[in-house]
Amino acid sequence: MLLSIYHQNLRGLKHKIDKLACSFIAKELHLCFICITEHYLMEQKLLLLSHESCHLVSNFSHKNSTGGGVCIYVRCDMIKNTSKKISHICTDKILEACAAQIFIEKFSITIVCICRATSADFDHFSNLCDLTLKYLHSLHMELVICVVILISVI
Repeated sequence: MLLSIYHQNLRGLKHKIDKLACSFIAKELHLCFICITEHYLMEQKLLLLSHESCHLVSNFSHKNSTGGGVCIYVRCDMIKNTSKKISHICTDKILEACAAQIFIEKFSITIVCICRATSADFDHFSNLCDLTLKYLHSLHMELVICVVILISVI
């Protein structure tokens, strides 16, 4: 089975929902997973985007501020999926990450979606990212990692 992953740094999903839904259900793309960084939405809004063709399996949203956030949607006909909770490692505006372990036929992979904000201290981000990946690796998982490291050029 060919697995396809679409990763997009959206900088706000609210006004791009129709475009996202069209790209996800497009038969010619055969998308299995969508990883989104900087969705700017709370979990309740992300859940509303789940429908007959895709399902939200993992996410991280800010609790007390706007912006940021990461999430993973999986095509509904995928056999099984299990969200891996890594939110205890995440820190608002430093390391935003989510992970989903997907079981397909006779193997499993873990999709990891990570984002670093432009304002984040890089050393702090790097240390938290290292902890996250070591934790997931300790669970003996095959990892597919989608990362956005935003930088300020000014």
